[in-house]
Amino acid sequence: MSCTNKVYDAEKLTSIADSCYKADNSLQALQYYIKGFIAARKESNDYLAMRCAGHISILYNSFGNVDGSLQYNKLGYDLAIKLADDDAKSSFLSNYVTYCCNNKDSVNARKYYAELLRLPVHRDKQKYEYFCLYEYARIMKCVGNYSEAQNVHGQALEYARKNKMGAVYILFQNSEIGNLMVLQHKYDKAVIIGISCLAEALRLNYKELILNSYKMLADAYVGLGEKDEAYEYLEKYHKQSTGVYNMTKYFSLQNDLYQYENVEHERRVSNLVIVIILITAMAGVLVFLLFVIIFKNQALRKAQVIVVNKDQEILKLEQKNNNLSEAVDNQLSRNTSYAMPVDQKDELFMKIKSIFDDLYIISDVDFNINKMAEYVGSNVKYVSVVINEKFGKGFKVILNEYRVKQACKMLSDDNYDRFTIKTIFESVGYRNAASFNRAFKSVMGMTPSTYQKIYRHEADADIEE
Repeated sequence: MSCTNKVYDAEKLTSIADSCYKADNSLQALQYYIKGFIAARKESNDYLAMRCAGHISILYNSFGNVDGSLQYNKLGYDLAIKLADDDAKSSFLSNYVTYCCNNKDSVNARKYYAELLRLPVHRDKQKYEYFCLYEYARIMKCVGNYSEAQNVHGQALEYARKNKMGAVYILFQNSEIGNLMVLQHKYDKAVIIGISCLAEALRLNYKELILNSYKMLADAYVGLGEKDEAYEYLEKYHKQSTGVYNMTKYFSLQNDLYQYENVEHERRVSNLVIVIILITAMAGVLVFLLFVIIFKNQALRKAQVIVVNKDQEILKLEQKNNNLSEAVDNQLSRNTSYAMPVDQKDELFMKIKSIFDDLYIISDVDFNINKMAEYVGSNVKYVSVVINEKFGKGFKVILNEYRVKQACKMLSDDNYDRFTIKTIFESVGYRNAASFNRAFKSVMGMTPSTYQKIYRHEADADIEE
């Protein structure tokens, strides 16, 4: 009886997730696919686990989590191979190509595309042939061959029309062609295509393509120098994306998966206890080395405690005042060819500072000085000059300081106790642990885990006192 209930739970959760996905409710769909995946793994239901992993992968990609989308696409693909399901393998290989292209990895994109072409004919031959065209166009775009990419997207569009595949398949290709117009600086054509795509996306109520249309139009108007129109669509894009992609809830849902993965990891580690017993003879040597390391690092430890305490004082002060003090001008630009009046520099500095203060913007993993220039309505050279003069540091250093400052708040906030460091670094704009640790250590002089341990130790000491 209990086994029957377990299967029913996994099937029920997946069914609810499917309904949410069809209704374009991304967050709720992700929530139930995660629950369905965990339940299916516990029940050893490979088919449901494969389906849930595939959808988690697609939704992760929508939220910009490249590593997560690749990880769960691999889980799903491995299960598809185990189940000898060629249709599922086709979908996962197609997704592989998309994710690799998004990550500018044309080598692996071509590898997976070759495997996709080697698959036998599928039950849904039309979709298979359509996506083979689509993925090849993505690869051409990834390698910078925009004219060929546009040509193949046009072939996919005509294929969808000829075979009456539905409006959304046609809209996908028109949206891709519009994005290519922007990349080729054909901004007038991009505006025409963007307006057409937006109308169709609104008619179909396809939120992802509505977002794409807003972004396409904003980029096109930026290229045309029409700032008012660009800001209008950029504002619509951010408002829509905030509604569709509630990042706070997303990180909470993602953290549920991380915790499940950690539990699974701990379970596997526990099975290795017998191996640990065999090396107990080394315990004395390890203890001796540990004492040596502790002795040598006492001075560093004290210095790190001072840094954490000072940082906490700064965070408390910032929370009371709710603003940052302006950095002292300590370095003048040597490039006099970009000289600006003082009042214009001050105005541009305030705009730049407001963008740095906007966590939603700077936590975008693709945020860079070019996007900063777009947001403040200036160019990269002026932005670079003002940042160097006003902050006395380069753009990348300042960006890391703002991101790390937010990470420190999260690491020292009890509300984030259940969040892993991976969840935290992704929420402040880092793709992987290595880049986050490097930036954090550069700013704070220690790793994030050390910072968190010291803070908690100091907090516990204050409570005891």
